[in-house]
Amino acid sequence: MIYFQLLSTVIATISCRTHGYRPIQYGGAAGCAPARNEASTYITSMAASQQGEPAEQLDRRRTQQRESYCRPSLRGFHLADREHLVSMATGRLVEVYLDLLSQPCRAIQILLSCTKIPHRVHRVALRKGEHRTAEFSKLNPMQKVPVLVDGGFVLTESDAILKYLANKYDIPEHWYPWQPERRARVDEYVAWHHTNTRPHAAKVFLLEVLLPAQFGAQVDQDRLERALLELDATLDKLESMFLRRQPFLCGDDITLADLLAVCELMQPLGGGRDVLKDRPQLQRWRSRVQSALGESFNEAHAVLFAVRDRRQAKL
Repeated sequence: MIYFQLLSTVIATISCRTHGYRPIQYGGAAGCAPARNEASTYITSMAASQQGEPAEQLDRRRTQQRESYCRPSLRGFHLADREHLVSMATGRLVEVYLDLLSQPCRAIQILLSCTKIPHRVHRVALRKGEHRTAEFSKLNPMQKVPVLVDGGFVLTESDAILKYLANKYDIPEHWYPWQPERRARVDEYVAWHHTNTRPHAAKVFLLEVLLPAQFGAQVDQDRLERALLELDATLDKLESMFLRRQPFLCGDDITLADLLAVCELMQPLGGGRDVLKDRPQLQRWRSRVQSALGESFNEAHAVLFAVRDRRQAKL
């Protein structure tokens, strides 16, 4: 028995290395997984090959890259993520509780839809107080969305949920890279996001849409002007720090950082305000993100667009 296990391991090792994978052991069985630096090597070579290319050819290359963003990954298919296979085989779904008027909820919805992770969405209407019901409070005593339920595992907080999905399920590596430096860049933006992009964009929507709708009051123009100035400073940093000489916030590929940022910067559109209107660099970035996400982007933002349309119809 030991002889056959050893022989199986040797054969698997030779086969893996022949095809450019790394051999791994799991529960006594031998299998293959992609080399950890495979994706980063590819991206590096792509970036190097793009030096000095005409703009049209460069755009064509990047378009070809983006066409694969919303396809399920074949990463580790030789010994694929066991939980992903179990969920596919048994029909088990990841359950998520979302309100798509919430920016982080939209990011989770887009990732699930784009990567084809089997899931079921439960709508929680914050405006109706559904997050305060006894049933939902048992699920999340903090009475907030989003919430993820995977089997018996319950998880809250959008960042934790996005990273959990990227780590556990077999999705394209670019979303949350394995390579430590590239992953750290995503973590760096996400940490910055919650004290900059998120509060400043959300405040504009709050002052221009939510508070007037809730209390029937006029927009406080002084507070709104201050909020717009704060948001402008954040947009300056996005351009000068994160989008300097690269197409996406953390490099040549779309990541969780872009997903969180674009959902946040779309939010003021609910009040008819495009905060990127006079910023061509950020407009081009938004177009690249939308192109990469395809229909998943439009579906997740349908609720926000409906709010905008209803508001404009009343003006």
